[in-house]
Amino acid sequence: MGDELEELLSPCSPGGRRLYDFEPHRSHAFLYGGHDPGVCAHLNGAWFEWLLGYPDKALTSVDYGVRLGERLADPLGLHQAFFYGAVLHLFWREPEMVLPYVRGGEVIATEQRVALYMEPEILRSGAILDQAAVWQAAASLGESLAERQAIGRRLHGPYQLALLSEGLARAGDRDGAVAALAEAGAMRSNIASRTKMSTTSPRRRSAGVAGKVSQGSEPPRSGGRA
Repeated sequence: MGDELEELLSPCSPGGRRLYDFEPHRSHAFLYGGHDPGVCAHLNGAWFEWLLGYPDKALTSVDYGVRLGERLADPLGLHQAFFYGAVLHLFWREPEMVLPYVRGGEVIATEQRVALYMEPEILRSGAILDQAAVWQAAASLGESLAERQAIGRRLHGPYQLALLSEGLARAGDRDGAVAALAEAGAMRSNIASRTKMSTTSPRRRSAGVAGKVSQGSEPPRSGGRA
């Protein structure tokens, strides 16, 4: 697994990032897909660094991505950077650091009228999981995911379902946690298969576990951990 991650990291590695030169490359955001390659490399590199066991390097990379987005005055890149930073601080179990990043992403989305990269309420709920508001967080995660799925937004769906699974597990709903994790795995497999195939047939999905949690079910009375 480590070798595979190292190979994937290559374009986002420190050597790869050094290929980025601010002045000649700053216009690439407008030429190739709407976000800056330097910002993108630092943000994705940060997540890879976390997975490879370099959490401090990951923080440095995210911070640099945010500062580069600010220097570029690139709203899409900066918007993305804030959400990457929020997720990284969730990895660190630092809820107090998650919320400013989420708020920064929301402000840019409102001011620049861009679509939200991730659902802010999902990240906020993930943060309060570490502040003992477990069932409240699980219910909020379920509601937010159900709303997101209802309008067809799937970006980072597996990760957000994994957050829901964690919330349900902490609330004592083990069956719900397993079901959420299974849905995340199925979504990830579907993404992988679509990546490999040039064409796919559309598939209908139910609201899934998120919809069930959002209906306001009570926490289990017995069995399982609170």
